[in-house]
Amino acid sequence: QPAHPKVLKVAVIGAPNAGKSTLSNQLLGRKVFAVSRKVHTTRNRALGVLTEGDTQIILLDTPGLTTVSKVKRHQLEKSLLVDPWNTVKEADLMVVMVDVSDRWMCGRLDMEVLKCLSQHPDTPAILVLNKTYFISKAKTGSWEYHSEVLTDQSPEDICTNLVREKLLECLPQEVPYSVTQVTPV
Repeated sequence: QPAHPKVLKVAVIGAPNAGKSTLSNQLLGRKVFAVSRKVHTTRNRALGVLTEGDTQIILLDTPGLTTVSKVKRHQLEKSLLVDPWNTVKEADLMVVMVDVSDRWMCGRLDMEVLKCLSQHPDTPAILVLNKTYFISKAKTGSWEYHSEVLTDQSPEDICTNLVREKLLECLPQEVPYSVTQVTPV
């Protein structure tokens, strides 16, 4: 711990495929979260830690906010519905990621994002249309992680997510969301 540590928990939220994991990876300076062109690459909330000077930013990367009907219709796992909402509850700041290249969404916010913002009016929010930094928003507080910690994911989780990312890229006609990793005995 430094003499005067500061910490900020940042929930990165937005519609599916808005670029939340890409932004988180860029802020961390390395690839920690899986990224692909397909929606719902991020399956549950993951944590990344950015430490700079006496400040620690805890990035909470979330699945895209989606509706109950879409989860049921496409038989998606419950974490896609629950994790973004639970993550926002623990955040000091929300970063709302909007993909301005999406011609359907560039002029408005997604309804699920608006609902989330309205249910958490006391949590400050930043609209991100491009790269943003958070150091100036951190407040005085003890760090929660060692300065060399980068994520709460195990090496196996990172590998599994990166393999999923590559499968999503290499199998354009398939949706291999239920791919599981098996370790030989």
